[in-house]
Amino acid sequence: MPDDIKYTIGLFLLYFLPVLVAYSRKHRSAMAIGFLNVFLGWTLLGWLIAMVWSLTGNVEEKAPARR
Repeated sequence: MPDDIKYTIGLFLLYFLPVLVAYSRKHRSAMAIGFLNVFLGWTLLGWLIAMVWSLTGNVEEKAPARR
């Protein structure tokens, strides 16, 4: 695979890192984080806000274990 394609894929994944983190953590506002990232992620401030928001503790509760 040529290097320019690897860099393009890497930058694409880095750009959408806040969304990937939010969905993997089952964040309750993952869709809103995605919209923020898509529309304002190109600015450094928008990307940082989306990243910090995806790392906050607003995640779905795990179901209690049944006995």
